[in-house]
Amino acid sequence: SEFSASLLQSSLTHDPSMYCQRRKQLCCLIFFCDNKAAVDCVSSAPVILDPNTADPRLVLSDDLTSVRYSRNNQPLPDNPERFDSCLCVLGSEGFNSGTHCWDVEVKKSPVWCLGVTTASNQRKGHVFFNTDVWSVQYGYSDQLGFRVNQKLERVRVYLDYDRGTVSFSDPVNNTHLHTFTAKFTHTLFPFFCVSLTLTVRI
Repeated sequence: SEFSASLLQSSLTHDPSMYCQRRKQLCCLIFFCDNKAAVDCVSSAPVILDPNTADPRLVLSDDLTSVRYSRNNQPLPDNPERFDSCLCVLGSEGFNSGTHCWDVEVKKSPVWCLGVTTASNQRKGHVFFNTDVWSVQYGYSDQLGFRVNQKLERVRVYLDYDRGTVSFSDPVNNTHLHTFTAKFTHTLFPFFCVSLTLTVRI
């Protein structure tokens, strides 16, 4: 209802981290670990990875809800939107307005990198992280994003497209990690950088 929407907007204005709690149908939990992973979506619609963007060394499940690393390149078309050097994959849904939130479980992963990028960002070669990437990382080089020094269990990503902010926080300890500010003019997609021992399941 209009009244409920007003209450929701009011709560978000004062505490953006409440977005996941109040709009659970838009929030999902992504679990990263060494041998297995899972995403527990509280929405009725599943969160889907985009197979056309996955690096050929990444293997997606038939239902497009999990991805794992493979030593061998798969015989996939070299389409323009596909990563060919970075072990990355994008989410299938992009955002060009509004507020969006998702949680990522990272406690069993030795290294991880996650965030958002523009739909137009170059995915060929090793230049992906040079521009139009807003991310945090643990165990990688500083080039891949804001470095998190402490071991975390979970990372929350909160995107406010209209205000031009991407915030990362630790929802377990309720601490802020980092906020990027920019003027967004392109569609943004969640992205996940998969290490050699990492599997992601949604």
